[in-house]
Formats: sequence, C-alpha cells, structure tokens
Amino acid sequence: MAKETLPITPDLLKSPYQKIINASASVFDENHGRSFFSAPFYETIEPYLKEVLTHPIDLECDLNTAKKKNRLTPLKKLFKACFNTEEILIVNNNTSAIFLIANALMQEKEIIVSYGELVGGNFNLKDILLSSGARLHLVGNINRAYLRDYRLALNENSKMLFKTHNPHFKKDTPFKDLQTLAKEHELIDYYNLGDVDLLNKAALEEILALKPSLLSFSADKLFNSVQAGIIMGQKEWVEALKNHPLYRALRVGKITLTLLFHSLKAWANHQEDITICALLNQTKDALLQKALKLYALLKPLELNVSIASSFSKIGNLPDRELESFCVKIQPKNTRALNGEKLYLKLFQKGIIARISCEFVCLEVFSLNEKDFEKIALILAEILNKA
Repeated sequence: MAKETLPITPDLLKSPYQKIINASASVFDENHGRSFFSAPFYETIEPYLKEVLTHPIDLECDLNTAKKKNRLTPLKKLFKACFNTEEILIVNNNTSAIFLIANALMQEKEIIVSYGELVGGNFNLKDILLSSGARLHLVGNINRAYLRDYRLALNENSKMLFKTHNPHFKKDTPFKDLQTLAKEHELIDYYNLGDVDLLNKAALEEILALKPSLLSFSADKLFNSVQAGIIMGQKEWVEALKNHPLYRALRVGKITLTLLFHSLKAWANHQEDITICALLNQTKDALLQKALKLYALLKPLELNVSIASSFSKIGNLPDRELESFCVKIQPKNTRALNGEKLYLKLFQKGIIARISCEFVCLEVFSLNEKDFEKIALILAEILNKA
C-alpha cells in the first residue's frame, strides 16, 4: 500500500530565513548569523559569485596542465602571502578544525591543557576534544596555570600542549613559554584563537610570529568573512590533517571558497566597505546623530520617547563593549499595550530590540537610515491596531 503523501502547504515553501533589523545590543551575534557583507562589497563580488553558481568551474582541474589540482590552491597563495604561514587547510568552522586536529593527531594520546581556559569559555570544547578519542590532562585551577604545572604533567603519552584563547581567563602561561616546553619534548604546540576579537590583527600576528605547529581560528570572527575554520601551521602537521579521512567530511565547497577569497582580499587591502570596519569605526558623535534621527521619527507617535547612553557587545566577547546610544520607547497607553507586548510585536515583525524596566530599547549601533524608516512605519502600524 502506497504511503500517504503529506500536503506541502504554502507556509512550508516560504524562505526559511529573513532579514531582520538588529536594534539589540548584540553585534555580530551567532543568533543573527554573525558576519554579513555590506551592499557595496556584495555588488563587487556578485559577478564572481554568479559565475560559480551558474557555470561549471575549474574547482579541481588545472587549466594549465589538464591535471587534477587541490581546490585550495588559489586560496593558499593568498593566505600564505597575508599570514606568512607554511601551510593552510580550510574546514567548515573552527570547531571542525579542533575536531579534525584531535582526531587526526591525538588518538589515544594526551593533550595537556589549562583547566582555567576550558572553564567559562566554549562550553562544549572539552566534549569535542574527548569525543575524538584523545585524552585530556587538565593542569592548574580555575584561577591560574603555571609553566611548572604543564611540565609536571608531561608523561610518555603526552603529545600536545594546547592553548585556547579564552577572553574570560587571562592568567594562564604565555603561549611562547608553552612552545619552548613543547620543543624541548618534541610535542605539538597548538593555539586555538577561537573567540578572538573581530579584526584583532595583533593577536593573530603575535601567534603567527612564533611559528606554532598548529593554529586555528574562525574566518567569520577574524575578518568578517563567510563561516569557515582556518588551520595554519607547519607543513608536516597540516599534511597529516589533509590526508585524514575525516577531512573530506569537513572540507568546504565552492561557494564558501569564493566568498572567503574575496573577503580575505578586501581585508588584506584594508577596504572600509567591509561591514565590521564601517561599524567599528563609528564615532560616538555619529552614533548620537543616529539616535537623534530615530528619535525625531518616533516622537510624533503615541509613545514616550527618550535617548539614553548604552553599550553594544561584540559577539560573545565579554571584554569588548562599545559605547553607543539607544532610543527608549514606551506606549503612552500601557493598559492597551505594555512594554513586553510591544517588544514581542516588534520581534514578530523582524525588529530585534531589548527590554529594560518596561521600556523597549532600540540600539542604534547596527542601524541605518532605511532601518529608521521601517521601524517608524511598523511602530505606527502596531499602535494603530492596539
């Protein structure tokens, strides 16, 4: 008997994702898709993206020799020029990079890592490492790990000294000292940049200058690119990762490679049309002017409206708060429509705000003029129906 076919309703055929207006205090947040391109930047790369999407391309064929090539070859040249690294590999995110490294190199071997760095950071990092078949040897405590703690932990099963960038924890042994210890005992030294600050070139350059065995980071976090995990380091170890069967499951496709290439190119050329650059370069005065413009549009509505100073937060970085302003609104008739209901109605319309003391706060950090107009129109519509 044939199975009954379930009806495909119009709701099922709607695009699953839609544009939002981010009037929240969180910028480049995972909930909102993290990084995104500016309109001018997208217009620049759209012809290249169109070719990749609408035609066969030379992804793994060398047009000069008529032989098969590595799909990463064009990007390798640019990455090596930008970062002066020996070898690179690209996977679908930084968690994949950590998982691949642990699986390919650390089966039944021991990774020595600071306990404090694993606490308060990425909550599942410990599970990811353990699921690879590696053994974890935690050193130090929640407050500090000294070099002697790492030294005392060394044994015949030790193979890697692992340091993860944890902005919550700043009292661990410098990577340079760990690297010296690793070389003394012929171990792998691996630095996971993880939650590095967006566009913090100094943090990356400092580690790269030490020539670590391995280094990994997120492309979307570091230079406002598409989601991808970048692995850099010594050829011996990167080649071992490339030849591991798991790499095929974690490698990226042609669209990611195309977007990654062009965003890295823009980053290398210091182009200001990269969205993260434009937002981070906003002055306090410019932010105040944005708040005043939004205030002027909302003032005629049936709302209590005021401007307040505020802070916007970059991703999940606790120590990167940016001074900004918000426009606080509250319906004049709170019996018909209170702050919580207004917040929810705005959310349902794709306007993501925050609520504080019965006021809905519209943070201006990520907003533009078109956003102001749409917010005003939607608020007018909500108030008319209340």
